[in-house]
Amino acid sequence: MKRLKLVLSLYACEPHRGSEPGVGWAWALGMAKRHDTYVLTRANNREVIEEALAKLQLPETETPKFIYVDLSPMMLKLKKKGMPITLYYLLWQFKACKALNSLNLNADIIHHITFCSFACPGVWWRRKEKVVLGPVGGMCICPPAFFRLFKGSKLVKEVVRTFVLKLWRFNVFYHLSKKYADAMLFVDKPTQDIVGQGAKLATLMIDTAVPIELESSQYDALPEKQNQFVFAGILEPRKGFEIAVRAYGQAFSGVEEKPILKVFGSGPEIDRYKELVSELGLCDSIVFQGRVPQTLLWDEISRSKALVFPSVRDTCGCVTQEALAVQTPVICFNHQGVSEVTDEACAFRVEPSDWDTAISGFATAMKELHDNPKRVERMGQAGRKRVLQFFTWDMKFDGASKIYERVLK
Repeated sequence: MKRLKLVLSLYACEPHRGSEPGVGWAWALGMAKRHDTYVLTRANNREVIEEALAKLQLPETETPKFIYVDLSPMMLKLKKKGMPITLYYLLWQFKACKALNSLNLNADIIHHITFCSFACPGVWWRRKEKVVLGPVGGMCICPPAFFRLFKGSKLVKEVVRTFVLKLWRFNVFYHLSKKYADAMLFVDKPTQDIVGQGAKLATLMIDTAVPIELESSQYDALPEKQNQFVFAGILEPRKGFEIAVRAYGQAFSGVEEKPILKVFGSGPEIDRYKELVSELGLCDSIVFQGRVPQTLLWDEISRSKALVFPSVRDTCGCVTQEALAVQTPVICFNHQGVSEVTDEACAFRVEPSDWDTAISGFATAMKELHDNPKRVERMGQAGRKRVLQFFTWDMKFDGASKIYERVLK
């Protein structure tokens, strides 16, 4: 495969982090092994990136070259005081384009990746380089039956967001980006079908993959399961934590030796959720662990009977792939990105029809896995086999390289 001069636009890019920052870091290292890679990212990430690179001691040919860009100190202050992140991100993109132009790199490909929502998938217009956008997401909406998870202003914001998404045809930024892109990658089939029409080259690519560390053969051994389930994620309404709590209460009402539900993560709703757990009399069974290092989280997930993932609006959920990689079944809704990651062999997938049915579905799945350790083992093995077959970073990077070759031809 020909080695290209590649520019990655990675607004989010940090080592030892999950979610978008971790995705950006994975792309930077992975593509640098295949191409001469330059990375546009925020200056705020500089210290942790350079520290991580110093520890890795990569060969010069496999080290990404970082170009640090940020807006003025005044704009940074406005951001900290509540400036909408979407607006800051848009302005940052224009600044990143200007910074790249000043370098005269004569790159072959510009690939815009992190924070790549259809609402604003880069501003790489009228470029001499070939432009690849994505994976493009941002089209997921919360099913109306679950609006009750949101309270006050957050409910208003969610309803408005859902309405605005239905007006995507009037999004000038998206249409300009699509017009000048040579290829667009989409996180799921529904997004591709809705907003990918008219793209020069459109293909599917889930935005996350199994962390490279979890591909290690040490995770091939069957983990010893404890009497516990786990929830992991930011504690905000769209993650559906209330569904997990109520389903747990329904599943194990009257059970003497209840399993523990360990909750990893923090967020703006943590106090409200602790009150809910207290109201339901589940303080001894649902334990809040806060944020922990990734390796500790993986260990806890591997020892659990299932990852409970009741997210009502999520592009994919990195933690679902991590759970499958450590041989732990997933209990989730059968929608959005997680329906692409899982199948019936490794996950209980609940249809997002209505509130009561959803809670009953999650409760049934939890009770079934609690009572059937052999099924936990069987589903866990199927999950690891699936993610290593379809969702590794190497597969993703090789796939991206093939797309680069196609657009250059």
